[in-house]
Amino acid sequence: MHHAGPPASPTAKPLIDRDWAEVALRDEGLVLNLPDAGGWSKGSPAGPGFHAVHRATRSVFRLRTWAAVRSVTPAECAERARLFWPELPTEGDPGLVDSRPLVSPPGYRGRLVVVVEPAGPATLDGRLGAVGASLGRCLAVYFQTRAGGTGAELAVAESLALVASGTVDRLDLIRIEDRLRESRPEYPFTES
Repeated sequence: MHHAGPPASPTAKPLIDRDWAEVALRDEGLVLNLPDAGGWSKGSPAGPGFHAVHRATRSVFRLRTWAAVRSVTPAECAERARLFWPELPTEGDPGLVDSRPLVSPPGYRGRLVVVVEPAGPATLDGRLGAVGASLGRCLAVYFQTRAGGTGAELAVAESLALVASGTVDRLDLIRIEDRLRESRPEYPFTES
């Protein structure tokens, strides 16, 4: 299934594992780590949440949290998340390459799913989705990258692995003292 997304880069470029930035997303109550911090621009969100675009790879990263009933389940959070992000990958999608339990942020349970599919001649589309539930809260993360030509498979695989392990697996809750001190930058990126 072909998903609309960022156009493929003319040369396959993965995200680079350097120049990480820790960003406090106060509205979401989370701390996020992004690689190649200077390469991201604030995206145009279609609704609430965090939205950034990586200029060199044309990758897209979105994160959103919302209040829910105290007993909310990961499946209920996933159902709601797909209402605003229908492109979130599922375990039933063709091209499934990874599906595992969500390991962070603390107190959340859910799944991280990664799918890679052809997106046209010699072009691959990689999508990562992570949905979780906590006591009265839901979390949804979406990352999409696309590459074409020589090295496309490696570029997509490296970018997906970097975001899964370096960003999603390291999500953390903002502590009350961080909210009071505002010790971390909220959005150090440029406007697109």
